[in-house]
Amino acid sequence: RDRSPSRGLGDVYKRQAGISLLDSKMASGNKSGMEVNPAMNRVNFYAGADIDRVSPLRRDADWIAKRLASPDARVLPVWRGKNFVSFLDQGGETPEIAWLSAGDAEALTEGVEAFVLLGEKDGIPYFAIDLSHLDEPEAAVPHGTFVGLRDVGGTLGQSEGALLSYAKGLFHWHDRHPFCARCGSATKATDAGHVRVCTNSDC
Repeated sequence: RDRSPSRGLGDVYKRQAGISLLDSKMASGNKSGMEVNPAMNRVNFYAGADIDRVSPLRRDADWIAKRLASPDARVLPVWRGKNFVSFLDQGGETPEIAWLSAGDAEALTEGVEAFVLLGEKDGIPYFAIDLSHLDEPEAAVPHGTFVGLRDVGGTLGQSEGALLSYAKGLFHWHDRHPFCARCGSATKATDAGHVRVCTNSDC
C-alpha cells in the first residue's frame, strides 16, 4: 500500500476552503450582526510557493535525471527540520535561500534517489535533499547556516518562505512514515520523493 502526503494535505485544503467559503458568505450577507473574525481572511504565508510542481513527471526517471544534470538545477538542503540560508548583512537580519548545485548535493548524499523533486519555475528545476545523517553539515556546506523556519520565515518573500516550508514538510513526512501502516515492513520513497510504498511484496 502506498502513501502520499497529498492525501492528508488534501483534507486540510478542503477544510481551509470550507472556512474561506463560509467567511465569504458571512462577509457578503452578514445580517445577524455577528462579528466576523478577521483572522479567517488571512492567507497562509507558507502556501504560496510560486513553482510548477510538475506532478505528471514525478515517475519519469529519465526526465528527472536530465533535470538534475542541468547546470541550472537548484537544490535546497534540509537538516533535522532546519532550512539552509545565508545572510546578506553581518547583523544576520536579512536572510536569503542558500542553494547547492546538484553535483555538490549528490556528493553529500547516497545518489539520485536521495533527491526530492519540488518543481520548476522559468525552466529552472528545484530539488531538495535531507542532510540529517551529517552531524556537522555546515562543515560540508560552509556558505550558509541551518536555521529554524520560524526564525527567518517572516523576513523572506512569501514564495521563498513557502518553498522552504514545502521542502521541510516533505522530509518531515518521510521521517514519520518509515514503516508500512498495514504490515509494519519498511517503506521506500518513489515518485521523486512524493510517495512511499511498502517493500513487502505480499502486503
